[in-house]
Amino acid sequence: MSNSLSVRDQNSFISAYKNLLNDSDKRIHKGDVNTLNRILNKCDKVEVGQLLMTKMESCPKDPVALKNTFSDLFDKLEAQNSKMHDKKEEKLKNIQQKLAPVVQDIHKNEINAHNAKVNGEIKGLADDLQLISRNISQEKNEIAKLKEEINKADVQIKKLHNEIKPLADALKNTSSEDFAVKDAKRLKDTEAKISKLEAKQNAEISTLNNKIAAHENSRAVLLDFARKHGVSSAEQDLRKAESGAIYDNRDTGFGTTSWREHLGSDKYAIKHFGYDLKEGRRQYSDLIKVPNHKGKQWQKLMQNFDDAPKNIRALQREISQLKNEYKSDIGQVKLENRLSAKQEIEQRINFKQEAIHSLEKSKEIASEDIKSCHEYISWLEAKKTPLIAKMDELKSQIKQDS
Repeated sequence: MSNSLSVRDQNSFISAYKNLLNDSDKRIHKGDVNTLNRILNKCDKVEVGQLLMTKMESCPKDPVALKNTFSDLFDKLEAQNSKMHDKKEEKLKNIQQKLAPVVQDIHKNEINAHNAKVNGEIKGLADDLQLISRNISQEKNEIAKLKEEINKADVQIKKLHNEIKPLADALKNTSSEDFAVKDAKRLKDTEAKISKLEAKQNAEISTLNNKIAAHENSRAVLLDFARKHGVSSAEQDLRKAESGAIYDNRDTGFGTTSWREHLGSDKYAIKHFGYDLKEGRRQYSDLIKVPNHKGKQWQKLMQNFDDAPKNIRALQREISQLKNEYKSDIGQVKLENRLSAKQEIEQRINFKQEAIHSLEKSKEIASEDIKSCHEYISWLEAKKTPLIAKMDELKSQIKQDS
C-alpha cells in the first residue's frame, strides 16, 4: 500500500464507511461524509481499492451493488430531513463518484480471476478431449489396417484354392499306371542329371590334377633344362637348396644367403647360362651384366619349382571344395526324386491347405482385434460425454464485464 495514507487515515476511512453502510442507523452523519470526502480527495483509487479488498469484506465491490447501496443512502438522506441535506448529498455523490472506478476495477479483476480459473479448467478438459479424440483416431486407423489385412488374406485364400483345384483334379484323374510312368521318367531324368554333373565334375578335377602333376614335375623340368645347357652341377646344387643349406654365411643386411636363394639369383644365372650387357641407371655409367634369355628361363623355372608346394596345396583345396559343391548339387537332384509323383502333388496340396489354415487363423485374430478396437472406441466415446457436459457448464460460467 502507498505511504500517502497514514494508519490513522486508513482507520478513519474504514470506520466512516462502515458507519455509512450501517443499516440500523437511520441517519447520514456529517462527520462520516466529511471524513470519507477528505480522505478520498487526497488518495488514488489504487489505495482505496486495497483498503476495500483487505479491510472491508462486506462493502459493495461491484458497480450494481455500489449503485444500489448509494441509492439507499440517498433515500435515507431524504427521509432524514437534514438541514445540511444539499451539502451531504453533494458529498455523497462525490464519494460515489470516487468509489465507482475503484469498485469497477475490483469487479473487473474478480471477473478476470474467475474467468482465468474457469478457462484453465476448460483448457484441461479440452486437452483431455483432444487426447481421447487422438486415441479414437488411432483405433480407427488400426481397424482400417486390420480390415486391409483381412482383405489381403481373403485374396490369398482364394488364390490358394484356385491353385489346389488343378492339383486335386490331377490326383483324381491320374491312374496308378500313369503315376508309375511319371515316376519312371522322373527317375530316368534324375539319373541323367546326376551323370551329367558327375561327368562335369570329373572333367574339372582332371584339369586340376593335370596342373598338380605339372607342378610336381617342376623339379625334373628344371634339371632337364640345366642338362640341355651343360650345367652339370645343377642337380647337386638343387639338393643343397632342398636340404636348406647356407650358400653364404655373411650378413648382407638381409640375413645370410641360402642355396635356394642363390639358385634363383642373377649371379647364378649369369655364371651358368651367360649374360647380356645393359646400360646402368646413371648416365655415363659402365655397362652392367644381366641374365640372358636362357638365364631368365632358368630363373622362371626355379621360381616355378619354389612355388610348386604352395600351388599344389591350393589346387588340392580347390579340388576338395569342388567335390563338396558337386556333392551338394547331386544331393539336391536326388531330393527332387525323393517323393513319387503322387506324393509330390499331395505334399503341394498339404502345403497350400496349411497356408489357408494359417491365413484363416490370422483373419480370426484380426477380427477379434477389430472387435476390441470398437469396444475401446465405445468406452472412449462414453468418456467424452461427461467431459463435454462439464465444458459446456464451465463455458456458461464465463462472466462478462459489466
